[in-house]
Amino acid sequence: MFFIRCGGLVAWLLIVVGLLRAALGVYVAFSGTPIEMAVSVARMLGAATLTEAILGGLALFAAGIVLGLLVQIAKGVKFD
Repeated sequence: MFFIRCGGLVAWLLIVVGLLRAALGVYVAFSGTPIEMAVSVARMLGAATLTEAILGGLALFAAGIVLGLLVQIAKGVKFD
């Protein structure tokens, strides 16, 4: 039961971090000049390109959804 609760917490963290990373990537894309954009992406998001940052955020979000679904399945299984 401990691991199921930890899995739920990790799933929520992945969802929140993924959405924040993708949203920050979109924000950087629509603000500033291309030179400022390259510096901002490298500094704030830790990615080489803007596309890499946004897709990385969406991948984290998808992993959180999948982990959340697995936690919900595990909650329905009865352990003896």
